[in-house]
Amino acid sequence: MPGNPLVEKQRPAGQGGSCKKSMESGDTHSLPAIVPSVNLESSRLWSVFRRYARDHRRIARLVADNEILLERMKQIQGVAL
Repeated sequence: MPGNPLVEKQRPAGQGGSCKKSMESGDTHSLPAIVPSVNLESSRLWSVFRRYARDHRRIARLVADNEILLERMKQIQGVAL
């Protein structure tokens, strides 16, 4: 019984394989390169960077506070046992 013709589609001869060959040879010239355009004067860009830096500092403070609280909790539990 033949299989589903929609699933068993094959490429016509002569197509395919070139991408694999270029990848194996290390040739990336044929691959598309997307280079984003970034406006370094954008106030929105810098506000995002500042917010990221602020959040990063806040997370670092919270981690340090948690380490101190964890150490204090271990001391209290050690005394209570």
